[in-house]
Amino acid sequence: MTVTDLHVRWLREPPAGGIVATPEPASRLGSRVRFSLRQPDGRAAGQASALVQARGTHLRAARDLPRGHVVTADDIEVVTGDLGRAPLRTLPHDVTGARVLLPLAAGALVTPQAVAVPPLVRSGDAVVTRVRVPGLEVRGRAVAAQDGDLGAIIRAVNPESRRPLKVRVIGRGEVEVVHGS
Repeated sequence: MTVTDLHVRWLREPPAGGIVATPEPASRLGSRVRFSLRQPDGRAAGQASALVQARGTHLRAARDLPRGHVVTADDIEVVTGDLGRAPLRTLPHDVTGARVLLPLAAGALVTPQAVAVPPLVRSGDAVVTRVRVPGLEVRGRAVAAQDGDLGAIIRAVNPESRRPLKVRVIGRGEVEVVHGS
């Protein structure tokens, strides 16, 4: 990612403890992006704007995909290059099984707004659980009590003891028990 032409407006003296910069929700790469600046404790610190450009691996439609189409592996191609004016939101990394929300022309960038990607874990799914501690990994089974995407912390239930668990989604049908749950 390349950030150029940075302009910052501080509300007061620049803080010494670091800054959290959050882009506006509708921001797009390849254009001027506005950021709110906050101190780590959440207090407002100022505003910034910059030209943000990026290159990387992303998904494009291999053929025209009509609205409502369920995406197969043959419908998508993985390419590396300039992301152009893509949304700043995270681009999907696996859209197999997704439903097309907006028609995609062949060669179009696949964005989060264009497809509804099913969650990696759905409520009611049987999931493989993993408990990891240094030098040991234990696997088990549970039932998801919530939908979740990669990295999401959701609830699950041990089907034998009915004990609730707090778990992090680590893959399709796979979760990791969060310590202390």
